[in-house]
Amino acid sequence: MKKIIVALLLMLGITGYSYSQQPHKTPEERAQATSTKLGKDLSLTQDQITKVYDVALTRNRAVEEARTNNASNKEVMHSQVKVANESYDAQMKTILTPEQYTQWKQMEEEQRAKAKEHRQ
Repeated sequence: MKKIIVALLLMLGITGYSYSQQPHKTPEERAQATSTKLGKDLSLTQDQITKVYDVALTRNRAVEEARTNNASNKEVMHSQVKVANESYDAQMKTILTPEQYTQWKQMEEEQRAKAKEHRQ
């Protein structure tokens, strides 16, 4: 019985460690993933995909910079991230058609709800 418990604990430890060791994506990789996913999900044109990539890259770089430079000051970091997100949203509104924008906002809300559910 002890061997089974030790084996289970060892497996859990290895699994937890492997999740913590996953590499973080660069801003470029995240922007590419975003533009590819939105291109597929929203049926974007190639021009829209390129613009979404550029906007997402700018946002991702700003967020990463805010997190790196203000890790000790959460309030400043959050305000800078909020500004980057608001700019991203405004630019996305100009790139997407009204129908695509509505669908994108719905997708974001679903992701937030799923993340919130996962945290609880």
